Amino acid sequence: IDPDQLAIQTHGWRYIEECCRWATVLLPSRVQLCQLGDDPLVVADHLRHRFNVDVVAKLDKDGAVVMPAQGGIWHISDPGVHVVDTTGAGDVLAGATVAALARGDGYPKAVAVGVSAARLALSDWGVHGLLGAEIEALREPFSEVQISTTIPF
Repeated sequence: IDPDQLAIQTHGWRYIEECCRWATVLLPSRVQLCQLGDDPLVVADHLRHRFNVDVVAKLDKDGAVVMPAQGGIWHISDPGVHVVDTTGAGDVLAGATVAALARGDGYPKAVAVGVSAARLALSDWGVHGLLGAEIEALREPFSEVQISTTIPF
C-alpha cells in the first residue's frame, strides 16, 4: 500500500493501522513518515515492528530504504539521477517496485528497479521522462544505482 498523505495528516496512526491490516508492504514517503514522527527512518522501523509489515521508505533525493518485517535493511540510492521535476516520482518508484516484486525479484533488486524508474520520471517535466523510455522493459536497475546495507544519513 502506498499510503494517502491527506489521510495520514487527518487520521495519523489510526489510518496506518487500518492500512497495515491489508498490506504486505507499505511504501510511505518521507513526508508521510514525518507526519507520524520527527525521524522518517525511526518511524519506518517502528512501522515494520509494530505492524509486522515490510516497509519501503521513499526518501526523495536520498533514494529509498527497505526494512522487511523479518529483519535486514538496505539503502538504495542513485547518484546518477538528474532532477527536473518531482511530479509522480514516488508513485513511479512504488509502482515499479511492486511490479518487480510481483515478478519475483527480492526487495533490494525490486527497489533498485523502482529507483531506476523514478530516475526516468525525475528527468523531465510531468510524464515526459517516462514517454518513450520503454519503462515496461526495465528489468534490471541502472548501473549507477547503489544497494548498500549502510544508511549514510
